[in-house]
Formats: sequence, structure tokens, C-alpha cells
Amino acid sequence: MNVLWLVNVKIPLVYTISGEKNKTNVGGWLDQISKRFTNNSENQLCVVYPTANKNGETGQKINVKYFGIYFDQHKMNAGKLSDESVNQFVSILLEQNPDVIHIHGTEFQHSYFMTEAAKRCGMIERVVISIQGMVGYYAKHFDLGIPEKIKRRRTIREIVLNRDIETAKREYVQRGVFEKLAIENVKYVIGRTNWDLACVKLINPQIEYYFCNETLRSDFYSEEWSYEKCEKHSVFVSQASYPIKGAHLLIEAVSLVKKRFPDVKIRIAGPSLLGGNWIKGNSYSLYIQELIKRNDLNDNIIFLGSQNAQQMKENMLNANVFVSPSTIENSPNSLGEAMILAVPCVSSDVGGVMNLMCHNKEGYIYPVDETYMLAYYLIDLFENKEKAIEMGKMAKSHAMITHDLDTNYSRLVGIYGEIIGGLK
Repeated sequence: MNVLWLVNVKIPLVYTISGEKNKTNVGGWLDQISKRFTNNSENQLCVVYPTANKNGETGQKINVKYFGIYFDQHKMNAGKLSDESVNQFVSILLEQNPDVIHIHGTEFQHSYFMTEAAKRCGMIERVVISIQGMVGYYAKHFDLGIPEKIKRRRTIREIVLNRDIETAKREYVQRGVFEKLAIENVKYVIGRTNWDLACVKLINPQIEYYFCNETLRSDFYSEEWSYEKCEKHSVFVSQASYPIKGAHLLIEAVSLVKKRFPDVKIRIAGPSLLGGNWIKGNSYSLYIQELIKRNDLNDNIIFLGSQNAQQMKENMLNANVFVSPSTIENSPNSLGEAMILAVPCVSSDVGGVMNLMCHNKEGYIYPVDETYMLAYYLIDLFENKEKAIEMGKMAKSHAMITHDLDTNYSRLVGIYGEIIGGLK
């Protein structure tokens, strides 16, 4: 089977065969599947991805090829790329002649460009798109809970770069235009939640929807959370660097939790939002700083910096509770990772979260803007050891099914086989 993947980032497999050290901590969700697929010598995998390297990147090892296509990162994030890369994609498709063209995600224009290239090559019926997030829909929830005056503020850096909260939201809208075109172009899509099913069907009612869950990073399939070993009254959050991740809403909840548990600790992976200022910072991080100061939470919120998979796992195991406070998600892998470790979890009720976790049985799910409910659930899990342990165990049982490598791999290869069979 000869399969071409278009992905948004250079995946670990490419780093391995190119001999480079992977310093990015991204793309891990495709790691196990790509290794399993290429371990079969009868399979060929070609990986195409965007790179900031102006010279592009290419290489081959045994049954894996890769092509890094240069894209201007600012234009890519803004949804303002030119379509000249379509010709590059056409050349790759004609050279590789894949049985299946699997586009992972619709968040950037190059996904649309690949569908256009496939049309030119007469290969559009070989294309299947996996839904990750959907920026066109995410834009509707991008700045939920942020006051209007904060949205309009701009630091010196944001003025110079013309990039603030409202600009970032408009970029999602712009990228969503090409996302819609990509989905309209294809016959097949792979999804995993009621939310992404609804979104793609509203765009393209005729599309054929294949269900296939995602496999997590290998680090998370071993070890299990222990109440005795965790830091009591501590919370771990996987990221907070932009408004969709809901840090501003989390802080509202933590201010209520602190009244009951003054020692509450919130540990957040990713870049710190505490160091910016009106010259070099951004409006969102300054808003987070204001909320922390206003609610006297300086000693309660800790930013950890970039974390690799092993560090994320350790942070989850050390936490009393994992929280996903996002304003929108499809099915957050971080929640799946916490669940499979049996960490007690609380998540906002957004996107496809309810397909991942059963409320009041495997964890708590709360209406996204009801931050007082998030506070209540955190307090409840802090106070009720047995409930926290039981919910964690139930979550693990569910996640072991959702994220089972063998099941998901077999399903994906089966989808490939159905697409190839439909061409004959």
C-alpha cells in the first residue's frame, strides 16, 4: 500500500530518518501509527509537511520518503499563502502516485492546495481528510469570555506586527475559508466525534464520513495515577498561550477554589504569560497578568515552559486533577492522555468532549462559561479522595478503548483499503 500523508508539522518519524533531533514536542499523536504502518515492508509512506527552511527538505530511508515544502510562517498562520505550492504538490503526486492521499487536518491552506493538486492529477477520489480542529468553527469561540476593551487593546509589539486578539480571530476566519473549500473538494473524511461529524456535514452533506479514533503518544500507555503520590490540591493544564485554551476562565474558577484551599496550585505547560509588558508583550498575556494580580493568585499559578511527552506525563501523574478549560476543542488529546493515566479530570463541555468522557462517572464536564461549576468540581475532587480515585479508574477504562493502538491502526488501514477498493 502506497500512502501519502500531508501533515501540519514535521513528525517524529521524519526526524528519526533524517538524523535530526526533535526539539519541537509536536506531532507525537502520529508517531505510533506511522511506525506501525512503515514496519510493514509492503507499505510505502510519503510524508509532506510545511517547513520554514527556504531550501525545502527531502529525504528517503527504506520505505519512507519525506518532502518539506517551504511556506512563509506568517502568511501560513494568517491564511494568506499564494497557491504556487499547488504545482509542487502536483509534482510530488505524479512522482509518488499514491494509492491514498491522507490529509491530516484542515487548519491551514496547504490542505486545500493538496486537494486542488489532486484534482489536477485526477486523484481527488484518492483523498481523505482527517479532522483535527476546525478553525472556521473555532473562530466563533476564539475570544469567549474576554471583555471588549481587552480585545481592542494593543501593545507596541502588536501594533508593529499588526497582531492582536481580534486580528488572530480574523486569521482563523480567513483560514476557515480554505478549510471549507478543502472539505467541499473531497469525497471522504475521517472523524471521531459528533461535533466534527456535524461540522463537516454542514459544509458538505454528500461527504462520506469514516469513524476512527486517534492513538496517543506511546509514553502515556504505561503507569497510572496514584492519589497517595500526587500533590494534593494541585491542578495541571496542558497549555494556555492563546484565548481558546481558556486560561482567563480558569483563573476565575481558581479565585473561588482558593477561598476553600489557599494552597491550590495551578501548573500550566507552555510559554509563561507573566513576562510580557506593554512594549514586547501581547494583550492576552497582559490580561492574564491582570487577572492573577486582581485575584491575588501570584503564588498559586506556575508556568512550566515547553514540556516534552515524558514531562507532560510526569506533570499529570503529580497533579491532583487535570483540567481542560478550553472555549472549543474537537477531542483534546491532552484530556485523553490524562484519562488513560487515570488522573481525575474536569473539562469544559465543548466540541466533542462528551465523546471522550462521561460526565459524573469518568470525570466532570461543565458548561464552558460557568466557571463557578469548574470551581465546585475542583473542590469536590480535592475533598473526596474515593470519588477522585474511582473516576480516574473509570476514565482509564474508557480511554484504553478509545485510544487502543491495534484497534485504531486496523481501522485506519481498513479505511485506506475501502478507498482503494472504491477506485477499482
